[in-house]
Amino acid sequence: SYGGWGVVGLEQPVELIPPFTPGKKAMYFHYFSDANLKQRSLTGGVGMLAGGPTHVVCQRQHLKGPDSHTVEVVAAGNNCNNIVAQNGLLQELRIRLGQPPPLYLDSKTTVFVALNDTAVKKSVWLTRRVAVLQDASRQQEIIPLHISEKDMVADPFTKYLPYAVWDRHMSYMLNRVPE
Repeated sequence: SYGGWGVVGLEQPVELIPPFTPGKKAMYFHYFSDANLKQRSLTGGVGMLAGGPTHVVCQRQHLKGPDSHTVEVVAAGNNCNNIVAQNGLLQELRIRLGQPPPLYLDSKTTVFVALNDTAVKKSVWLTRRVAVLQDASRQQEIIPLHISEKDMVADPFTKYLPYAVWDRHMSYMLNRVPE
């Protein structure tokens, strides 16, 4: 068992620990997904385990998105593909124990479409992307959860940030006290 921040073990507890909770840090696997429409449709993602990043994504989406909802859904779908592979490894190592990890999203509409098949009414192309999220949610590969933009750890991989905000996000990722 791993110990740190008063946590023994990497298994996910029943009650989730929100990011940036004072005095507590989630040692279990959790993932942040974000996107940016202004920087030519970028996808950002950060997978965290044992207090540090296990997977970091900063990539361009293959098409320029027409709106922020579209790029957020595409980013979440792309990041789901990364989560499933890590879930399999963690299940084999007896860390995951069948629990779906949180997928933190700062877009409420992306959370809605991931949990409800009637929420999306866009193009066929976007419907296919939403199907990935809905399937991952039904198969218990993810728990889509909304968090505030200020707590989105994947933000540094999608846009330029003021130093104080960037440092706060990096301190969470690198397990240090912000300057």
